[in-house]
Amino acid sequence: MEIPVGITGRILDGEYAGWNIEVMDDTEGTGGYYIFLTRGEQGYDDWVEDADSLRGYFEETNWRINWGAVAGASIDD
Repeated sequence: MEIPVGITGRILDGEYAGWNIEVMDDTEGTGGYYIFLTRGEQGYDDWVEDADSLRGYFEETNWRINWGAVAGASIDD
């Protein structure tokens, strides 16, 4: 599973379908990753402690996400 970092995606189905999502690497600050979810004026964030937890987060949600043009850093298997 590849999880792009710093790339905005759109959740295609499931809970939060139609929301935008972006993962931010904060390993130098908090040691973990932020996951930002936004739709219009609505939004919130989650935080996970490491790359394994990030993969677990996405496996649990089981979202299909259109990441657009995937470029830059990513967390993958």
